[in-house]
Amino acid sequence: MRCFYCENLREGELSGSDFSKNESLHLFKVLRGKLGEKILLIDGKGSLASAEIAESNTIKVKTVTQIPSPSIKLHLFVAPPRKQKLDQLLKQCSEIGVWSVTLLDTERGVSHPEKESALLRMKNHLQEGCKQAHNPFLPQLYASIPIKRAIENISKMDAAYFGSTKGKTSEINLSPDKEYNIAWIVGPEGGFSDQEEELMLAANINPLSLGSWIMRIETAAITGSHHLINLFTMQHTPTKK
Repeated sequence: MRCFYCENLREGELSGSDFSKNESLHLFKVLRGKLGEKILLIDGKGSLASAEIAESNTIKVKTVTQIPSPSIKLHLFVAPPRKQKLDQLLKQCSEIGVWSVTLLDTERGVSHPEKESALLRMKNHLQEGCKQAHNPFLPQLYASIPIKRAIENISKMDAAYFGSTKGKTSEINLSPDKEYNIAWIVGPEGGFSDQEEELMLAANINPLSLGSWIMRIETAAITGSHHLINLFTMQHTPTKK
């Protein structure tokens, strides 16, 4: 079933004006949605709705379900690769359930997508990933900040890791009644500088190895995020007897 993004999601009747211009064009012009066709709608804030296309390019929303937010929230901090690779990375972040994406300004970084148009394009790719995965939670997107400032924010989280060929995951003990915010930090193609690594280690951010080989930014970002989400989720969920 096709899934569409609608920030103004509610029960009842929706018109094309309740969707973004691009989303309305995609649904009614490109895909030529037919009368009675069943679709899914998400709003990026946890709502998932079942709906169908009605007359005069309107949508009849039948039920809206509020999905509980995950107990494990993965926050990705990444030195952005260049445009097309970053676009793909963002889509995959939404598909695997990353909670937020913060772009990092590092010593060896090569891409700095600061323009408003670039940020809008990136948000659209996050929405595309959510629609693909039927993920009702749109990852928060934050513009580039210096890594020193990012470390200050990361040090307040429940656990934090940065990519390193020498690291390993430390033992974790989680309470099933608590929510956890986990940070995964990925550097540029040239890696973090020695000074940046020293700053992270001093802030109790753990080095984490994903294998013996050096990965591209987008590979390390998604692989590490997925690994940590699964690891903490398995540790957090009580074993059923």
